[in-house]
Amino acid sequence: MQNKVVDVEQSLSSEDEKANLTDRDACFQKGKKGNFDLFYNVQVGCNEQQVILHASVCKDANDRQQLQPGIEGVEKNTKQKVEKAIADAGYSSFNNMEYLKKNGIEGFIPDQDLGKKFKDQPYHKFHFKEDKEDKENDELICPAGKRLKYHRESKENKNTFKVYKGISCDNCPVKSLCTKAKARTVRIEVREPLQEEMRERLESDEGKMIYKKRFHPVESIFGHLKFNLGYYHFLLRGLDKVNAEFYLMCLTYNLAKLFKKTAILIRFTAISSLMMHPIVKLYCYPSLSKNFLYVILLPFVMLLHIV
Repeated sequence: MQNKVVDVEQSLSSEDEKANLTDRDACFQKGKKGNFDLFYNVQVGCNEQQVILHASVCKDANDRQQLQPGIEGVEKNTKQKVEKAIADAGYSSFNNMEYLKKNGIEGFIPDQDLGKKFKDQPYHKFHFKEDKEDKENDELICPAGKRLKYHRESKENKNTFKVYKGISCDNCPVKSLCTKAKARTVRIEVREPLQEEMRERLESDEGKMIYKKRFHPVESIFGHLKFNLGYYHFLLRGLDKVNAEFYLMCLTYNLAKLFKKTAILIRFTAISSLMMHPIVKLYCYPSLSKNFLYVILLPFVMLLHIV
């Protein structure tokens, strides 16, 4: 206890203005309802059958850094390569798009601006197009038909941008609507072609059908854990213990799903046996004593019939 008090005093004396005395690992994050509180960020990777293939808990306020460890976790647990990755817009980033491309994974991850045409912003960066007829000069064409030449390269937050600058903005009649500077500049991330490729994939008929598959499997898992089983919050404190607690939640979820599938198989076997031998009752069937598997599953069959 004394060590904890010392740690808290040191954290308060540093640049941090607040110290969480209940759970030092939990972070203030924005919740689903818009409230700010102490939260953990839980991650789940699953298949179409709603079986959890990977689970983890982190302290990040967003999901952008969780796509790569999630995919690697699924591959490690299943011993199979992930061929398609479907996730919501919270996982969209140029780093993730580059990772998917390098590893040969077909991604279906929308960005925040997918589907937006910016009709109310006629001079938005969206409307500046590459001059495909003259790729050697590396220029953009603005909505007014003016040209922007490649000016320089800039880096920001591990992103690399190509900066284009207008060369004939002085005499442009719509300059006041476009920019307040001497010349309009546009920054294009060098990996934006990956984003365009992702958008084309998502906006295709096949892409729309595939992305629809995301909603039911993963959202039903969280819905079942929270609303049916009542896991609204964690009981333990500390990232390691919370991870262990979430693993147990996911483990019991998978076991319950496995039991449900097995129960259906048992019920089908029982009904088939009754149909094949209507005179002899299932519970007195002689071959059951000779078949170890049937002996093990017999109590479950009886339980299903009772229920």
